[in-house]
Amino acid sequence: MTERQLPPDLAIDMRQLVMTIANTIDLVGVDDLLHGRRVGMLAREMACQLGWNEKTQLLLYDAGLLHDCGVSSTRVHRRLVAELEWSGAQEHCLRGEELLRDFAPLAHLAPIIRYHHTHWDALDALGVPESIARLSNLIYLADRVDALARPHYERDLLLARHTIREMVERLSGSYFAPELATLFLQVSENEAFWLSLEPRHLIRFIYERERECRPIPISFPELRQLALLFAQVVDAKSPYTMEHSLGVAQLARFLAEQAGLSGETCAKIEVAGLLHDLGKLQVPDEILEKHGALTPEERAMIQRHSFETYQILRGIAGL
Repeated sequence: MTERQLPPDLAIDMRQLVMTIANTIDLVGVDDLLHGRRVGMLAREMACQLGWNEKTQLLLYDAGLLHDCGVSSTRVHRRLVAELEWSGAQEHCLRGEELLRDFAPLAHLAPIIRYHHTHWDALDALGVPESIARLSNLIYLADRVDALARPHYERDLLLARHTIREMVERLSGSYFAPELATLFLQVSENEAFWLSLEPRHLIRFIYERERECRPIPISFPELRQLALLFAQVVDAKSPYTMEHSLGVAQLARFLAEQAGLSGETCAKIEVAGLLHDLGKLQVPDEILEKHGALTPEERAMIQRHSFETYQILRGIAGL
């Protein structure tokens, strides 16, 4: 296929793009769809308090939104938000780095994602540049604070905050950079800091951030690379779905070519095949891997996934 047969380049809003990927990732949480947003908000607000420039604040917000892009399994997600530390946590960091480094518009986030579950006292021994180490550790701190606070949202968060603050203070210098831990202890003294993390207040912050538009030109091959990123996240959900989206995309394109459709249409069909199952991330692993007949409730959960996919994609103008 020649380049002129491809669909034209698109002007994609970078904020919409990042939020769409974040929306997709958060589906894995099933019952908690705001973890990435809270991590992004916490990281950005602490960066602001440190006096870091607006560019760095936005970088941290995006890294917080996408920090769990290597997570496809609901089982893994449950452990990440329920346990302070566990041996398999590094796997999703490596996977996240791998996914983002191949997509040029977001490749700058890959090193931050790679180390966002690495203890502060181990980063130097690994030879991680200080600039990356500090950013990654701030994401790690925000991530663990939200994991500790999660059971208490809309219930007893103001009571639980003392235990969370004590935990961060205890882990200063080992898990977290002393400078970052000290800052957190300062800003979290205020009750408003904690209340802003609850869903009804967090939504306002998200709305304000989504208004910060940054359109970027993106070629159709880059769009296909983005679609491939999405497909890899979805297909990694279960051994039963491995390479399913890629297989659908290849077969659909082959059939379109055999039917004599235009090169542009074939290219669009291939991308649609890569993206067709995004909503399946919200289906619990236990349902996808169940042996035997599904209950009516389980089947209803699966039937939601095509509509969820549509809702995700309609968030990007031009798609």
